[in-house]
Amino acid sequence: MDVEFGGIDVTEHGIAAEFDMASRVHDEALAAGWFHLGPISSGVGARPFGPGSNVRVQVRLDPRYISGLGLVVPTSAGVTELLEKLDPTSPLRWQQSWYAMTATREVPAGGLDDAPELAAAMADGSLREGYHTAWAGERGGDGLPLVASLAEQLELRFQGVDALAEQTGFRWKLSGSDASWTSTAIVDETAGWCVLYSSVDSLARDADRSVLVERASDLNTALLFGAWHVGGGSSTVGFRSGVEIPDRIAASELLNRLITRHLDIVDEYASSFAESAT
Repeated sequence: MDVEFGGIDVTEHGIAAEFDMASRVHDEALAAGWFHLGPISSGVGARPFGPGSNVRVQVRLDPRYISGLGLVVPTSAGVTELLEKLDPTSPLRWQQSWYAMTATREVPAGGLDDAPELAAAMADGSLREGYHTAWAGERGGDGLPLVASLAEQLELRFQGVDALAEQTGFRWKLSGSDASWTSTAIVDETAGWCVLYSSVDSLARDADRSVLVERASDLNTALLFGAWHVGGGSSTVGFRSGVEIPDRIAASELLNRLITRHLDIVDEYASSFAESAT
């Protein structure tokens, strides 16, 4: 990485650091998704900085490396010294081992011409502009925010994913082998769980609800994961599944499994409800 380590901070919650990099390097990182920056997980307001002063990116080390590293070098100074000496091929020097939390750079003096009082107060160059990412949000134990891990999984798989306005989560549309559906993923950071719900599209409004309920019951009898259900008083059919992730341990792996199993089941059985309704 064409960056400089600085500001290493070792706490009970993890290992954080600051990388100072040229603005062009930051812009390349944002475009390429380095440091787990992506269309959703980069956060609201994420943008290239363009030409100008260096960008300071605050990052957090992947939790998988923390326990072993803390046993060897439990102090901030020790971690700093170790990182500076490591060969570039070491996983601790890889950009994907660090999660960007903020990206900022100093506001040039000329940028405050219309606010002279603020310019005078910040004459020492301490005023910075930039953005926070989803990785800077609430986390539990030594883990990273679930919503950011979920966003990253969705970024890797789908296009057209939208953040929910009323809840912490995302919504997107998919088409499978014989049916289409709308999926919604909701996260509760405090409780440490994620629920995934998919609603089957294009079912006839006058479909016999009792037939759909019977079909859902038959499928659920054989399922070991998730459950189908039919909306009360309507022909809305959906599949619901979820996972609890204590202390965010192995969050990415568990969310990946949740999404994969959930969508495989929806793709396999969604069309059978349309057949049952006819």
